[in-house]
Amino acid sequence: MIFSNNNTQIFFAHIPRTGGCYTSELLKQNNYVMYPDPIVVRNGVTVRHYHREIFIEHSKFWPYDVSLMKQFTIVRDPVEKFTSAYSYVKSRLSDLEIENLYDEKEFFKIMYLLLKRSHFEPEVDDPKTVCGFQRDYSNWCRPQHEFITDEMFVWKYEDGLSDDFYSWLHTNLGIEIKNVVDRDWDKLDPYNAHNESKIIMGEYELPEPIVQNVQKFYSKDFECFRYSKKDK
Repeated sequence: MIFSNNNTQIFFAHIPRTGGCYTSELLKQNNYVMYPDPIVVRNGVTVRHYHREIFIEHSKFWPYDVSLMKQFTIVRDPVEKFTSAYSYVKSRLSDLEIENLYDEKEFFKIMYLLLKRSHFEPEVDDPKTVCGFQRDYSNWCRPQHEFITDEMFVWKYEDGLSDDFYSWLHTNLGIEIKNVVDRDWDKLDPYNAHNESKIIMGEYELPEPIVQNVQKFYSKDFECFRYSKKDK
């Protein structure tokens, strides 16, 4: 998404479950205007969760040139990120699929299926369902490296979203944070009012077989962002 303040525009790649809603609210509270509408759906994904391929394609039609902007994003340990999204992921699956998350081969199939549900061709696919299941606009399961450009500054969620983060925003992006947002603001997804399922986000401890499957599926994220995998 683009955040504009006077004559300055910043591009923020909002990767789901990395504190992006909090960061967006933080920027808005410091006089940045968001563009475009974050809940608009294009190519089966909400604008606020565009990954690199889609935002490069669609930004050609925006009134701002993203390539000229400073860009940033926030990443998170893939296991912790998946854990944060686990209740949401299960809500998009059948009972059999949930059981199959324990199996490595089936886990990979399910992740690719979830990605298909969040990206579809409107001329071909049913606008409400894909593969017989409820459509998913969130991009929650997409690997984090698929959101990143070479020009993007990257902050790690584990380093906190307070003073050090504000200093980093100022040093690298010229963003001055004067109005601080209460971190508790992000305990629930603020856009739940737009979700038919009204899912409350929760934190869980993943079963060990699923942890291992997550580490294999998101192996490139571990490598790109230098996260350590957990031993069996």
